[in-house]
Amino acid sequence: MNILKQVLSFFDKETIPPLKPLQIEQSAIERIQMQIASRPKDIKSSFRIELVFKPNKVEYRVGFVESKEQELLFSYPVPIQMNKLDEKFLQNCTLEYDASSGNFLLFPDVLVSAENTPSKNIIKFNINKNIIHPSSELKELALDKTKLKENENITLFQNLLKLDYILSIFIKNNSISVEYNDSENIEEKESKTADTILRYFTDFGYPLLLTVNKIKTYTPNNINFL
Repeated sequence: MNILKQVLSFFDKETIPPLKPLQIEQSAIERIQMQIASRPKDIKSSFRIELVFKPNKVEYRVGFVESKEQELLFSYPVPIQMNKLDEKFLQNCTLEYDASSGNFLLFPDVLVSAENTPSKNIIKFNINKNIIHPSSELKELALDKTKLKENENITLFQNLLKLDYILSIFIKNNSISVEYNDSENIEEKESKTADTILRYFTDFGYPLLLTVNKIKTYTPNNINFL
């Protein structure tokens, strides 16, 4: 594991993914405006977004409600109601309207990029999401398959280390560096690894909170997001 950290030492600069407010696509803007216009004229209406934080996923509910006095962190092109905790969590996310299903869709804007390292069998993956929460006591983490059982509740670790060609991972800020068993078929391995990481975060995967004795995935109900 120390070898993996040494190989990656030349990448040792702080990278914090930029945060932007919830993006509302034109399809959603038009649908919200149309729905609000169809509601009783004597009632001022807003589009409400409510998140439900569950242990391994986030569910959301949307609908139209009577507007209430509310101070949001950002401004939006249509009247929106949500609490500040949800608004913070929805940074770097997008709302769109799917006409074919008649549903509003809410999803994270997740970008995963890969870069080579001096070692041919180690690839570094950068994500525009914090993997380790900024308030975490520890700022980096190295794991191999021997640590899999004691972290069986951490979905991200399970998904990666159960791939037979991955030996270990090293996580820091918004990057995951992966050590493979060899450099054969490295492009295929890289593609499957990126897809595994992408699926975790597009399912609203939670960041990690690390202490000396404990690794947890914490929902916004348990921690304060920046």
